[in-house]
Amino acid sequence: MEKQAVSPKAYPYAATGNVLSVIRRYRETGAPKGVIDTTEMTRVGVSEGNANRTLAALKFLGLVEKDKLTDTFSLLNKATSDEYKTVFGDIVRNAYADIFAILNPSKASEIQVTDAFRGKEPEKQRGRMVQLFIGLCQEAGILEGSPTVVEGRRHSSSGASLGNGAERTKLPPENPPSPKVASYWLDRFQPYLDDLPPSNERIWTKKRRDRWISAITAMLDYLIDIEDEED
Repeated sequence: MEKQAVSPKAYPYAATGNVLSVIRRYRETGAPKGVIDTTEMTRVGVSEGNANRTLAALKFLGLVEKDKLTDTFSLLNKATSDEYKTVFGDIVRNAYADIFAILNPSKASEIQVTDAFRGKEPEKQRGRMVQLFIGLCQEAGILEGSPTVVEGRRHSSSGASLGNGAERTKLPPENPPSPKVASYWLDRFQPYLDDLPPSNERIWTKKRRDRWISAITAMLDYLIDIEDEED
């Protein structure tokens, strides 16, 4: 009898900020009353285009199972501020056990980290897999630096975004990467890029396009200071 091929383990590639903002929200407010699905992800501020991959990342970390928060999340929820990084670090190490088996992120170069993800599925998302892995390691204190976390941003199914009265993106208070590095900007604008129409369609309603442009404008206004020109 011929053996069936085992499907490779899929690795998450959600934006770090989306994953951490959901975790932090649930740590503050506790488990939601309803099921934890893509609809719940949008309710807590993740855009519709990113809801599925954010939920997949939470499941990969063992924090969500069968539409509910797990006992693993309960440990994270009960951890004090001093204990948080240690507990979260254990969660990250357990989820990425095969990566940690061949790599010490604190001593590895970016190329070595990227190589550790070669062959992981889906291969086309390797760059994002690595970004998420690094961001989670930073959150856990395994790596230096602070991950980007977007708080308070809400999107509707039509790509709604920052508007009047909405909270703006809060940048990490410590060790921000150089603004000259492309990844710094890509990480912040990735959720908005994901909301663009598919490349094979390139069709939008005017209302949705205008809302997207408003979101980008609001983000730029917050991230980049404008100096008045001297007369």
